[in-house]
Amino acid sequence: MFAIRPFKLLAWLLGLFILWFIPWVFVFYTGVVAYFPYEADGKSRYLRVTGPLLQKFYEKAAWTSTNNIPANCRHALVAAEDMRFYEHRGVDLDSIEKAMKRNRRRGKIRWGGSTITQQLIKNVFLSRDRSYLRKSREFVGALFLDLIMSKEAQITWYFNVVEFGPRIYGIHNASQRFFKKKPQNLTLSQCVALVSILPDPKRTYKSLITGAVPNYVQKRQDRTRRMIGDVRINAPKKRSKD
Repeated sequence: MFAIRPFKLLAWLLGLFILWFIPWVFVFYTGVVAYFPYEADGKSRYLRVTGPLLQKFYEKAAWTSTNNIPANCRHALVAAEDMRFYEHRGVDLDSIEKAMKRNRRRGKIRWGGSTITQQLIKNVFLSRDRSYLRKSREFVGALFLDLIMSKEAQITWYFNVVEFGPRIYGIHNASQRFFKKKPQNLTLSQCVALVSILPDPKRTYKSLITGAVPNYVQKRQDRTRRMIGDVRINAPKKRSKD
């Protein structure tokens, strides 16, 4: 039998760990992403496939291109989720530091200080597990993704994979489910309403159906509307290709 040298074995194990640890962000450039969003129970998961390459011949991909995502929705997302999106490089160290301080005070991991880029990495490659290991993988993946993908492309992918309610993934499915219209026809108020449920869509998605908006969601909507003007100033004038 062939003896495996300890150094060689260690190198192999380290290589495998790195391959697992760093999210494979390059798959976005294939134009197809297969990921495992959560079922309504929040525990079991299922396979979902989407991407610009599939939009013409696979209806379930429910892909919405950059040009069909209203500027109001893109600006509302940044205003609600990540005001420094156009300034940072995938991660916001100030937000992470504040989140860690709050977590230490609470004695548990509750806040993550995640940017839009980090949330995209989590939604496609990781789980909802609240651990510093997952946050570390999310952190590294966001840095790599921001190096290779434009901000507008990140927003496009985000809107196509994010959850808006039980089994409601992507802005195409959300706009059809809640407003009976295509994403490109969403109004400013509808864009704000959509992004305002993102922190906890399973709890708040019904407000888009019943019209009974919880007080904390209404406050989030009001804040988002106030901040949109600042986002418009910082947002790039030209849209990137998918």
